This record gives sequence, C-alpha cells and structure tokens, in this order.
Amino acid sequence: MFDVTLTLPASASEDALYIKSLETFAPLFRHEVAALADTAFFGSISLTTLHFPINVQSVAAETGIFTTANGFIKGHFHSTSSLKLITTNMAIDADVDLFHNESAKPSELVMTTANASIDARVSLTTASGHAGEFGVDAQTANAPLTLNYVNSPVYSQLNSKARTANAPATVYLHSAFEGSFSISSSFIGPSFEQHRVEDPAGKGRERHVTTSRSRGHIQGSVRWVGAEHSGGGTGFVQVSTTLSPARLIL
Repeated sequence: MFDVTLTLPASASEDALYIKSLETFAPLFRHEVAALADTAFFGSISLTTLHFPINVQSVAAETGIFTTANGFIKGHFHSTSSLKLITTNMAIDADVDLFHNESAKPSELVMTTANASIDARVSLTTASGHAGEFGVDAQTANAPLTLNYVNSPVYSQLNSKARTANAPATVYLHSAFEGSFSISSSFIGPSFEQHRVEDPAGKGRERHVTTSRSRGHIQGSVRWVGAEHSGGGTGFVQVSTTLSPARLIL
C-alpha cells in the first residue's frame, strides 16, 4: 500500500480558494480530508472509495457526494445546494451545515447506509435567518438512526424523512419547524415528546400542536400563531421503523 497526497494551492486573495470540481475514484484507499472549510470552496466535490472509510475534518462545497462501501463516513460538511453521504455496512457520523440561498430549488441532504447507524447533527441556514427550503432523507436498516436539527431559520420549509428497520429511530426537531409530522412503528408504539419553548422569531407567538393516534402511528401538525404570522407552515417530517421505538422530540 502507498499514500497519495493532494495539496491545494493557497488562495491569491483573502477569500477562500475556489475549486470548480474535484473528483476521486480510488477503491481500497482511505480518504482523509483536512480542515478545508475556511480556506477552500468546491463547486463540486465527489470522493469515491470501497472497503475503506472517508474521514473529513471539514469541507465546504456547493454540491458534494461522498461514497464508499464497508467503510464509515465521518466529518463536518458544509453544502449550499446538495450533499450525499452513501455507504453500506458501516456508520455515518456527520455534522452538516446546509445552506439555502432562498431563490433556488430546495437544498438537499441524503444519507444512506444499511446494517449500521446514522448519527447526524444538521444546521439549516439562510443568509437572512428567515425562510429557506430544505429536504433531508436519512435511511438505514437494522441499526439506530438519530437525526438532530440543531438550527433552523424561522418561516422555513423542511421536508425530512428518517427511516430504519428493526432498530430505534429518533428525530429532534428545531423549535422553528412548522408543518405536519408522521411517526410510525410496528409492534412497539411510536412516541411524541413536546417541550415548552419560546418563539424562535422573538415575537411572542404561541406554538399550537395537534396530534392524533392510531395503532402504530401518530400524526399531527405544528404551527406558531401570533398577530403578525398565522403559522401553518408546509413542512413535513416522517420518522419510521419496525419492531423498535420511533420517537419525535419537538
């Protein structure tokens, strides 16, 4: 075995170095990415290996695809459009900053594995701190899935799917979320937890939550109601598993 090192040039200005595209296809090579998020920005980055991990200290890109099999994916990822983390039989452990410019199609995050866990902390952001559209899809099987939305703009739209089987599925929503939700699990009933929180917009609004329950399923809606904004967002969150707990924490 031998090592291959790619060294990026320094930026000619105080701005981050812009690299239009970087692509690797190197099966049987471990990929180690240094802390690049503050010094380089990729229009597109695609790293592909097989049987070895992808470990990223930090990277920033418009679109990013990180693909392996039988190797873990771990790191801090910044994306302004689309990010995909794809493996099998090994875990995904990610901190993701997903940015939306409020004029393009929704920014998206896809995380897929099987027979291994997904543990992700996701920050949704816009330049104004308001609005934005985001889509998140996380899927595994036979292993736990935990998705934590640590930040979200007010009045934004989030469509989120978190699915596993034969293992627990847990989603922590940010208080800014407005829309509907669905929690399902066979055999072991799903659960919904609501905490008392202040209006994330700082306008003194009240959060209204409705739920309905049936065998193996909870559905409901969340909206913030006040004088200036009547709520009723169009976001949607799905949490599902089989034979294990499914939890949504609001």
